[in-house]
Amino acid sequence: MRTTPAPFRRLAAVAVLALVATTAAACGDDEKSGDSGDSGDSPSVTQEQLDAAALTLENFTGDDWEEVPHEDDEDNDSPGCFGDIGDSIDELDPTLESKHQFEDSTIGLPSVSHEVLYFEDEGAITEKFDEVQEGLASCTEINETSDEGITFDVTITSDEEPISDEVDDQINIVIAGTITQEGTPNNISQHVSISRIGNVLTQVGTLDLGDESEMHAGLAQIAVDRLVAALAGEEPAETAAPPAA
Repeated sequence: MRTTPAPFRRLAAVAVLALVATTAAACGDDEKSGDSGDSGDSPSVTQEQLDAAALTLENFTGDDWEEVPHEDDEDNDSPGCFGDIGDSIDELDPTLESKHQFEDSTIGLPSVSHEVLYFEDEGAITEKFDEVQEGLASCTEINETSDEGITFDVTITSDEEPISDEVDDQINIVIAGTITQEGTPNNISQHVSISRIGNVLTQVGTLDLGDESEMHAGLAQIAVDRLVAALAGEEPAETAAPPAA
């Protein structure tokens, strides 16, 4: 089995984790200051529900997909303006989580990560979504060489278009450009969709050398549908997303 090269894993982890870390840090800060936020009518969530909401191999089209150990970016070395957004990444601490990663077994790409995260404080998450979107508005490109000699030359676009009426908050991110390591440039295409339903986040990140917007859109929609079903105590449908390009 081949794994996704480190530079690609790093940008993928940055795109997902930096944003959610900022959200999680807000929850922690509010709790420390004594403001627990308003959890509204959000129901209690169990680990079993998060696991049921997670994507499975049945949601992928093709025989080469496999589930691999989920990889977090332990160094948290976020390039460019993503570093400013994700300064509090070490404070990421959801109450419950279910993390999964899938990739093409032949070359390690495309690679798809899926995380379902439960936070006790819905109010803090709601407020932080607005702040993160404001940060993304001024984070439109990364042109930087890391200490390891990896050069990032990418553009970043984002919007808040909800995947479905079931979603309370939404952040969609597209990162496209090149990553150069040891003098060799590689194209990069990263799609990230983060959806909030109550105090649960479901986030899908799709990484490849070329555009996988159609497959990603299908997986993000399935992830939301699975979460809705799991929170309602129902068995999620094993719907398959469009195949990789």
